[in-house]
Amino acid sequence: MYREDGMLFIIMEYLPGQTLELVWKNLAEHEKVEILAKLRVILNQMHSLPSPGFYGSISKGSVPYDFFWAPGGSQAIRGPFNDETAFNMAVINKSRWNSGYNNTSPFRTDFHEKHLLQILDGHHPTFSHSDVQRKNIIVYQRSSQESETGKEWEVSLVDWASAGWYPDHWEYVASYFAFVWDDDWPSRVDDFLEPHPVEAAIMHVITQELWF
Repeated sequence: MYREDGMLFIIMEYLPGQTLELVWKNLAEHEKVEILAKLRVILNQMHSLPSPGFYGSISKGSVPYDFFWAPGGSQAIRGPFNDETAFNMAVINKSRWNSGYNNTSPFRTDFHEKHLLQILDGHHPTFSHSDVQRKNIIVYQRSSQESETGKEWEVSLVDWASAGWYPDHWEYVASYFAFVWDDDWPSRVDDFLEPHPVEAAIMHVITQELWF
């Protein structure tokens, strides 16, 4: 993205293939293994980028994930944040704002504030895509002399709107938010992401009230 002569330009690249969401049910087991192994390489390389020491967008702006949006631009909810405690407090602050907006009791938020900071601790800033689900994974099968089958899957991640620096559990947590539980996908996410089931369950309970 760049601006020239007062106009904003976005440069995009066409990727051949289909979303993993469309082809998943028709894939053989060895094809799933190949695709997920390549996805693991992509994410491991991304997650190994040196930490800048903050939580927020790549430009050290506000956290781009949608439920960190706040009316009036409250930095206590939007960030960026210098430590994990402030990041977790943003979730609590959004919950408290939500209670006030909907005229509901704050007791649930009080409970979250009492316990959340003790449980969600010790996670360093990690560059995360923040929306790894099958609709955002493009796969393309091409000919390959190196493959035993003569074909090879290429794998790409798209939709980077929520990407930024988050606690190291976040990639798994954000993927968990998108689980539908109608096939084997939730169990296969462990094949390419380090599982954080405790953090995912806790954040899911808290953030449900922020979306619904």
